[in-house]
Amino acid sequence: PIIVLTALLGTFVAHAIDVPSDYEQISLSSSSDLNNYTSNTEDDKYAFFISTDVSFTPTTNPSWTSSSPLVTGGSHIFTSANGNTPASISFSRGLMNVFQKTETLSFDSLLNLIFSNHTNSNGYGAIYLSGTSKLNISHVGDNNKNTSDVIFSNNVSTSSHNVDGGAISVNSANAELSSNGQIKFESNAAINNSNSSQYDYFSGGGAIYIADGSLNIDKNSDVSFIGNYVKTGSVTSGSGGAIDALLDNSIINISNNANTVEFSKNYVHSSNATASGGAINAATLNIYNNGIVNFDSNYIRSNKLNDAYNSGGAIYVGTLSIINNQSVHFQNNYISCKKYARGAAIYSDQSISIVGNGSVIFEKNYEKPTNGAYILRSIYINPYGDIEEPLVLAARTEGSIEFYDSVYVGTKSGCIIKLNNDYKDAGEAIQKATGDIVFSGKFTEDHLKEVKGGTAGTTTEIANSRTSELLNTVNLYGGTLRVEDKAVLKTHAINVTDGSKATMKVTDAEVNASGYDITVNKSGTLEIGGTDGSTKVTANNINIEEGATLSLTRKEVATENIAITLSSADSVSIYNDKIAGIVSSSNLNIAGGATLKADGAHLSMDGGILNFLATTENKTNLVLTLGAEYDPNSQIMLFSDVDTVKFLQDSITATSNSAMVTLNASDYFTGDWVNDKTTLVYDKGNIYVSGVNRVIPEPTTATLSLLALAALASRRRRK
Repeated sequence: PIIVLTALLGTFVAHAIDVPSDYEQISLSSSSDLNNYTSNTEDDKYAFFISTDVSFTPTTNPSWTSSSPLVTGGSHIFTSANGNTPASISFSRGLMNVFQKTETLSFDSLLNLIFSNHTNSNGYGAIYLSGTSKLNISHVGDNNKNTSDVIFSNNVSTSSHNVDGGAISVNSANAELSSNGQIKFESNAAINNSNSSQYDYFSGGGAIYIADGSLNIDKNSDVSFIGNYVKTGSVTSGSGGAIDALLDNSIINISNNANTVEFSKNYVHSSNATASGGAINAATLNIYNNGIVNFDSNYIRSNKLNDAYNSGGAIYVGTLSIINNQSVHFQNNYISCKKYARGAAIYSDQSISIVGNGSVIFEKNYEKPTNGAYILRSIYINPYGDIEEPLVLAARTEGSIEFYDSVYVGTKSGCIIKLNNDYKDAGEAIQKATGDIVFSGKFTEDHLKEVKGGTAGTTTEIANSRTSELLNTVNLYGGTLRVEDKAVLKTHAINVTDGSKATMKVTDAEVNASGYDITVNKSGTLEIGGTDGSTKVTANNINIEEGATLSLTRKEVATENIAITLSSADSVSIYNDKIAGIVSSSNLNIAGGATLKADGAHLSMDGGILNFLATTENKTNLVLTLGAEYDPNSQIMLFSDVDTVKFLQDSITATSNSAMVTLNASDYFTGDWVNDKTTLVYDKGNIYVSGVNRVIPEPTTATLSLLALAALASRRRRK
């Protein structure tokens, strides 16, 4: 039926929003005013204007029963009447959908919008849209205030077949939640209650289900999805505790929300099926230009006994972009299952980009197979198809991306993992990524003990939780890659790119590129150091190209001097004695124009060759820094294994702060301090020490012109 309120039309000439001319304008002052417009054809279009708060329940709308929705079909707009204080609308306690198979549904310029405590058994949400139109919720509340303006709470959808969304179900349509105050989805559920052996059923989207469409959550004050969930019976899968949008053409954009975007305590619980995406299950998910983004305590629990995988404790995704947010935090997300778990925070089968955010932290995200060990592992990427960049990480200036859990990226031919490459900011301007990307094992033992309820992690659990595997070529384009505090980073080839001014820093940790090369190009730096005896760098060849720097550092500890060992083929370790330095069992190539810095360091070769690829025009610089904090009796030795060290050109310079150096081919010699800028020069078989004007005679070894500085030691004279 269509009722034309002729007397009231003049009132609505000007109104809160622009209503299309083909919409009939209706005054809505009580819930009963809607009763004449509940059954509609696809051509029926109504704009309802409210001037006072209105509540809808089955008690006040008798046609709204357990077998009949409140409104079926048609296109509808609900908005506050022009000239009135914005009013609120609430829908509650229905036993069937509020809106079913509507074409277009809009809520605009309201004070509050509430959908609560609905339960229906047809498998669709309180709002169920189909077709090619849109759900639009805009300008509800005040997006400059922290008030609860759009609320979907305790809406439950059940079925013995498929279940699509506890609160909102959008099929072949789009949903827009834009420019509102606070948006809150809490304790909504999609529950499959089937006990049959049918294996083509599924449950998805505890709060929102999107099929072949888009969901845009944009320009709101705050957004929260808390305690939404999916439960399954004997079905194939359960996915998306809060949001499910996995079909290939579906996309989720969460963007430009001013304050906080929070997903917490959302989950998928499967009694006998696979499960994915404790909070979000999506084909494409973009999270960008928001304030604080927090994924906390989302999880998957599955009791399935076969070999099925359970993936993405917080997010299961094809392609994920997390870009230009103020801060991002993934913590306490987990997977608990019988056998296979992948990605306690995020699982992707395509690619992940985390770029240009202020700070990003992953911590205490864990996988717990019932028949296996705990592992702290935040990200798991298993790339397939036409994927060239499975992982892109870029930390903006003074920003950081910190992993206190491990990360896994599977091998795919031709793939490149990009670290700190240029990116576009919110204004589309190109920015340099000069921040830190950190892999740290600092809190591993404490975090394992916490997630295990006070039980200490086993040796295996600790080792696995500290080991990240980026099993493709890794390019570092800027800023600093830090591997530290007992973390282990396994990769294929590593390239510090030409002109990047980037630093790869390994401190009390391990980098393992066994079988591949580590190459540091012009202006890049490889810095190796530490204090606790654990630093390891393993590669087939370590190439320090022209204009690059290899820096060796040692930090003094109270009880002993610690040594740093760099191996380029097999084992690498720091050993606890009075000498610090590098040991290489393959090839270490120092190009002409490159710099080798040694801070209290020992350098020797063990079956490999140290190649100084200097030319007359481009000398290789060797800089020794003997800081005042070192034991006066500590020794510095370089090139102790003369059979494997080669200077390929005759012009090599070495500078040593604070020390006069005496050389011999086979023994250590000691010397007195001379000044702060003594320079050692090796030139055509002769060694000169500047400031002393002294020539060190060439040893009798016939091959010195090829073998270089045979032994170098210095000892600070006690004052």
